[in-house]
Amino acid sequence: MHKKPTTILAINPGTKRVAIAIFNESELREWFTKIFKGKWSKVKMKTILTVITDLATRYGADVLAMKQLHRARSSRNLDSLTSGIKLELKRRGLDVYEYSIKDVERLFLTSRKTNKKNMAEQVGPVIPGPLL
Repeated sequence: MHKKPTTILAINPGTKRVAIAIFNESELREWFTKIFKGKWSKVKMKTILTVITDLATRYGADVLAMKQLHRARSSRNLDSLTSGIKLELKRRGLDVYEYSIKDVERLFLTSRKTNKKNMAEQVGPVIPGPLL
């Protein structure tokens, strides 16, 4: 019996933009950034949650891998958003994991020269992704 490949929805959450990557097993399939305009509100939070849950459904995600928030760079709104994302996707049956930037560097990077571009190139091939 064949095991279904794992599909991972990876996100770097934010209250204004969310970076999203879709992996099938270890292969990067798609990546893009979704921008959310306007002031923070319950409606905006619900909109971001809806986009993320819709993506999980559309791609058949089994796992959520989310960037772990840095205490000094977080806010009450961002904490609330990430808690909501984790709760909703766990409720939908996804396994939820959080990773720090240091975790990602240890797992993927072969070069000591670290910046966002190098990290993206080493995590997977750089391909343009569609905007939602």
